[in-house]
Amino acid sequence: MVTVPDCPDHGELQQFVLGKLPADRAGAVGEHLAGCPRCVQTLEALPGIDPLVQAMRAARQEQTLPDLVPVLISRLKRAFMGDTLSLTGDPPGDTGATAAAPPAAFDFLEPPRQEGEIGWLGPYRVRQLLGSGGMGAVFLADDPRLKRQIALKVIKPELTARADVRRRFLREAQSVAAVEHENIVTIYEVNEHRGVPYLVLPLLRGESLEERLRGAGGPLPLDATLRIGRQIAEGLAAAHERGLVHRDIKPANIFLCSPLAPAAAAGGPAEGTGPVKILDFGLARAIEGEDGGVSQAGLIVGTPAYMAPEQASGEPIDPRADLFSLGCVLYRMATGRPAFEGPSTIAILARVVTAQPEPPERINPAVPRELARLIVRLLAKKPEDRPASAREVAAVLAQIDEKRAGRRGGRRRRLFLAALAALLAVAGLSAWLLAPSPGPAPPAPGEVTLQLDRPGARLVLLGGGKEQTIDLAGSLRLELAPGDYLLRPAAENAKRRPVPEGFVVKPGQQLTVPLRLVGEVGGHDAHSGPVWAVAASPRKGALWILSAGSNRRVGVWDAAGPGKAQFFEEHKGPVRALAFAPDGRSAASGGGGPGRIADDRSIRLWDVRTRKQIAQTPRESDHASRVTALTFSADGKRLASGAADGVAMIRQVPSAGGDRKDDGKDLTLPANEGEGVYGVAFSPDGKRLLTAGGDGKVIVWDAALGKKLDVLEGHKGAVRSVAVAPDGVLALSAGDDGTVRLWDFQTRTARTLDGHKGAVRQAVFTADGQRILSAGADGTVRLWDVATAKEVPGGRFTGHRGAVHGVACAADGRKAVSCGQDGTVRLWELPR
Repeated sequence: MVTVPDCPDHGELQQFVLGKLPADRAGAVGEHLAGCPRCVQTLEALPGIDPLVQAMRAARQEQTLPDLVPVLISRLKRAFMGDTLSLTGDPPGDTGATAAAPPAAFDFLEPPRQEGEIGWLGPYRVRQLLGSGGMGAVFLADDPRLKRQIALKVIKPELTARADVRRRFLREAQSVAAVEHENIVTIYEVNEHRGVPYLVLPLLRGESLEERLRGAGGPLPLDATLRIGRQIAEGLAAAHERGLVHRDIKPANIFLCSPLAPAAAAGGPAEGTGPVKILDFGLARAIEGEDGGVSQAGLIVGTPAYMAPEQASGEPIDPRADLFSLGCVLYRMATGRPAFEGPSTIAILARVVTAQPEPPERINPAVPRELARLIVRLLAKKPEDRPASAREVAAVLAQIDEKRAGRRGGRRRRLFLAALAALLAVAGLSAWLLAPSPGPAPPAPGEVTLQLDRPGARLVLLGGGKEQTIDLAGSLRLELAPGDYLLRPAAENAKRRPVPEGFVVKPGQQLTVPLRLVGEVGGHDAHSGPVWAVAASPRKGALWILSAGSNRRVGVWDAAGPGKAQFFEEHKGPVRALAFAPDGRSAASGGGGPGRIADDRSIRLWDVRTRKQIAQTPRESDHASRVTALTFSADGKRLASGAADGVAMIRQVPSAGGDRKDDGKDLTLPANEGEGVYGVAFSPDGKRLLTAGGDGKVIVWDAALGKKLDVLEGHKGAVRSVAVAPDGVLALSAGDDGTVRLWDFQTRTARTLDGHKGAVRQAVFTADGQRILSAGADGTVRLWDVATAKEVPGGRFTGHRGAVHGVACAADGRKAVSCGQDGTVRLWELPR
């Protein structure tokens, strides 16, 4: 084998990316990259993006396959991400065999202490290497404390050499561990030892779906396909509802557990019919970064034959990418063939993006029509044409299975009666005993009235063994058979979803279901570059939206009208803070760049309707660093600001003529000196000011004297936002630790709202104080109930491609607005 004693030069790395190196040399360079962070950085800096990504994007637009130079993408994928590792294995028997010595790459293990082990990792006795790949290794180990065997998944140190990557991996793994579901592999512990991250998992017994399919040599039995598919969908639904996307659903990542021995011995299910487990949830994303489809080097991450078109094209993804992959898995189980095949990675990915697979029922006529139709929907090229959720997929598979079970039961009953009739005929009794009888009456249908809060929407109703599109002009009465029903938006309402998403009909029941379509209803992308702040008019009946960003502009948009966003006179630097005055007619903006750059750090007061400047702070009274937060007092007479240098100020607001509104005193507060003040908020009575700082503290001040009254601590990291409820009893803070904390001023205790993956950039109360809106670096906007500290059903919104920097609520509480790194401002309809 050719070795690479020294780092490849720039030209050779470029040839490697283009797939022009000889196979043995390419293999050596790939192995070198797996252990050389410096060369990986050089590779990432090469001009252009991965040509395969570029080609896939072009193919999606043109629906043709360009003539491409073959790219060694599989080698690159192994070098950066590694193959999926098995989390399973049978423990060694009492054969007296010695444990295999670990490869030199696993010298992070502590030396063995006795025979039968290859080393120690923290408190775990490592006995045997079960498998390894480009990402790390899985070991069989003993947990001496709990006296049980476990699987230890250890990530290669070079992949997590950077502290931020290691933290991201641990955070992602902790998010997965928080999902407790029978169909997602349990993570007992997420930890690191001497800088090496590891996961502690159960030692599963059974086989992967890939192994089962290879052994079958063709399609699986229909009942197995439905059972396995339903459990995969249920596991995905649980994870998606927590904001997790797998990105690599494939047969090798689906494990079919063997049932427990006692059940099998008692005539229980056969081998391999235990619960289905999804493996390796979200871990590739944790190491690769926040991007949904490609690495920082522009390389595709995933398995080509099971990859959604948007993922193959290097575009951002959402949970519907997992549904496409699930469709590929169902297709293979139902037909015995992959949905997309080809002689090379490029050919497979091109077919994923451009080609329609042969209908499954043509390959296997035993596939029911309902299942074939579901698979085709899952394999739709556009995410909006796929089912709305994994929960819906699980329900459809359950209905198909129940329908088949009913047919099987009816057939068995008919066979039994026929045999009984023949037997009784011999005795001359059949005419008497088997005379036709009316049998049990079918259950009475229910009368369901669907009431939509706004007329003119089309929905798809799924249930009763069929799917129908319904037009809701406000209220619709339907007669429906008893059972479970699901609702999803029709194609024209793809960005919105009904709440609730389903209902149950009981025999003879009269049921009224009030519905509301929630989700994205508008927005604009008039800013060029990230949008840092957003504000909504506090006046009911008006829906004026302010936004500010890196392009040094403040935009105003009438979200209730047809007009486009218009802009105020420009600042001389980025604008990062906005606040509407209580009267809804004026607003303040604050700017500034990083460090000591001599740019505009002024605070400006604007007339919103005319877009004219009312006043500007004198240069001598500007903050010494960029303005990061602004808020008005409830009476509109004072304006508080915070800056990146940790200083807060309270100023008297000038009138339109530039005069003071009263004779109050301006105050300078060394709030979080040197750590940044990222949020400011007055109490409703104006007597207190809260500041949120980079030191993780919320400080309560006497707003008239500038005296520190209290310090609220609990966040593990910078606090980015602070707000006070309209009743003045509660306050909230949001921070880099991914939590929103709800404080009670009287008891000084806090409840934690935990759900975002990553930093929470801002959190605000709705106008009535009953709910909270939060904006996260995970790209989501979430709605929380104050009383329960839980997410409101239907209150999670996705659409931003990147971090959400700001969020605000309209005065009527029905709509919210957000802004983000993707340069967009988005308007959302909220659930009740």
